[in-house]
Amino acid sequence: MIYELRQSAHRKYYLKVADRLSRWGFTPNTWTMIGLFMGFSMSLMIYFRSYFWAMVFGLAMACCDIMDGEIAKLKKTTTPFGRLLDVTVDKYVEGFIGLAAGLSMEPVLMPSLIWGILSIWGSVLISVVSNVGGILTKKQPFKLVGRGDRGLIIWVGLILGLIKPVFFSYSIILITILSHITVIVMLIEYSIILKKEEKALPEKEEKKSSSVETHECVIH
Repeated sequence: MIYELRQSAHRKYYLKVADRLSRWGFTPNTWTMIGLFMGFSMSLMIYFRSYFWAMVFGLAMACCDIMDGEIAKLKKTTTPFGRLLDVTVDKYVEGFIGLAAGLSMEPVLMPSLIWGILSIWGSVLISVVSNVGGILTKKQPFKLVGRGDRGLIIWVGLILGLIKPVFFSYSIILITILSHITVIVMLIEYSIILKKEEKALPEKEEKKSSSVETHECVIH
């Protein structure tokens, strides 16, 4: 949902910030790698339950995550490798954060490490379904929670964790549940989309064949 806002209402503000940051001379891939360092630092702060500094590094990581793509578009330096690097770094960061949370947060209902692993698993599955679905069809299903949404939930959890650490555990559990619900919803939506496209395909082929036959008759 946050991704949709980023692509519409908030985009003009991102472009202004990207224009200023682009003057520093860093390439988009450099911003991506800085984001990796910030994400790793955030996960370390989560592991040591230093939630305030985790928020600081998390905000810096989010800025880098947004700006690498915006600067690439602004300067027209978008490359296939840059996109691959960005996705790879995103998954590394989410893995670091999930593992750090699983090893340090207070257990709720199950061992905390299980929640951490399940949260990483949900994140990876969302990417897998999105990427494979994107190959099969151009239509995109609605994502209940995207990466930005998960980041916002973690950030709120860190704020509440300053009051009581167990609240951060609740945020990871919420992300885990919503991530797996998102996977299920996306699979259902892709199923509907692909079935409609499969039904429409024979009709298109019939129209093409009939137009070819008509063209041949005109020639003869």
